[in-house]
Amino acid sequence: MNTSSASCDLKPGLVCEEEYVVTEEYSAKHIGSGTVMVLSTPSMILLIERTALNCVQKYLPVNHTTVGTMVSVKHLNPAPVGGVVRVVVKLIGVEGRRLLFEVWVYYKGRVVGEGQHERYIVEVERFLERVRRIQSE
Repeated sequence: MNTSSASCDLKPGLVCEEEYVVTEEYSAKHIGSGTVMVLSTPSMILLIERTALNCVQKYLPVNHTTVGTMVSVKHLNPAPVGGVVRVVVKLIGVEGRRLLFEVWVYYKGRVVGEGQHERYIVEVERFLERVRRIQSE
């Protein structure tokens, strides 16, 4: 199966969710993006990307994965270290290798973050060859 047909098994409407404990390593203070012990925006983005990756990986052919190419989110409310956040991703668009998700992050039912995330399906070895080519320039 070539990369362009890899998305055929993926259809808009797929929804996945995962829960994560906000550990100290995810805090704004630890990351350096702030001075308080709450979920940092960069860490929120990490959890969104991880959830989207895990959501679609099982539908891809062997030796394929997805890479994040765009994130547009608003960080609306804090989530404290020790709290549990729920990340929900909904696949809203499939155009060839391009996957577009609506995303939400919740803490105790309150929206912490929301927005969109884009990923592209890639064949791993071909992608790594491109990385090596760029690296050697």
